[in-house]
Amino acid sequence: MYGDFQSHVASQLEAIRAAGTFKQERVIVSPQDARIRVADDRESPC
Repeated sequence: MYGDFQSHVASQLEAIRAAGTFKQERVIVSPQDARIRVADDRESPC
């Protein structure tokens, strides 16, 4: 049963990626401020 669900989720994620609508979330590693630092060591505006 779990295998069926896992394959369903995997196919849904693949469809989302193929449609170009998948968004990778950034991990914030600094305190929240006007500028933040993300896990890949880039600085981004909030």
